[in-house]
Amino acid sequence: MSRERSVFLFDLDGTLTDISDEEFARKYFNLIAEYSDGAFEMMDFLRALKVALDRLASERDGKTNNYEVFMQTFASSMPNHSADFYKDFFTRFYDSSYDALKSIVRPNERITNTLVALNDAGFPLVLATNPIFPSKAIHKRLSWIGLAPELFNHITTMENSHYVKPQEEYFLEAASSVSASPEECIMVGNDPVLDGAASNTGMMFIHVEDLKTLEKLIK
Repeated sequence: MSRERSVFLFDLDGTLTDISDEEFARKYFNLIAEYSDGAFEMMDFLRALKVALDRLASERDGKTNNYEVFMQTFASSMPNHSADFYKDFFTRFYDSSYDALKSIVRPNERITNTLVALNDAGFPLVLATNPIFPSKAIHKRLSWIGLAPELFNHITTMENSHYVKPQEEYFLEAASSVSASPEECIMVGNDPVLDGAASNTGMMFIHVEDLKTLEKLIK
């Protein structure tokens, strides 16, 4: 393979995992509702969640990480409780009830095997999952499909990211995290909009179903 394209970025949900966003979200929100035990109304939660996610996707100056922007926006959109309350709530949720999602998160073995082969060959790897979850939640999902965080040179999380997909700045920040230019990077993902936006920065985009192209590149 040409070393001109030598850094691989892999999406997580729908790429390394064999699960739809819809299936994951449905189970996730059911678990949140059960865990909240009446601490807030789910309609308020969903409304505040949309406001906070929209804020992450808006034009940003890159000075404040996604975690702080999300928590402050989310808390200010809820009728009760402070940002500290929700930080603690989500931390406890990810330490406990979140684990019930393990039963529906399955590895996409053809892609995970390819990723392991790339790691064995010495190629830098970035887990380029949309950073709207904290590191704890992302690391757990990796463990559920048999992958160790140490396989990756960088993992994009709420805490270390300042942009989200499909913002071009997200991909530039991910490339910078491994001291690479976009022209050296290949983004592998399942979403032509969210992941495909990488091509706007000079990265190469490969759809997860186009495994032949990916395998050809690494031979």
